Amino acid sequence: MLAFSQLLALIGFVADRWRSIALFGVVGLTCAFELRNYVIMAVEYPLYELVSPELMRGLKILKSPADLK
Repeated sequence: MLAFSQLLALIGFVADRWRSIALFGVVGLTCAFELRNYVIMAVEYPLYELVSPELMRGLKILKSPADLK
């Protein structure tokens, strides 16, 4: 909802007659960009680990063997 409202604000300068077409285009470009990112990260180079273990240990999500003592 927040992203959609920002897209509406982005096309706010477009004339009323072309606003729906501009909104459709901006949403389509955003979807294409996100789909391309998905293809790169999950299909071409499958990243199973998007967050490093060090970051997860720092946030106390992942416990290291030293923390279990």
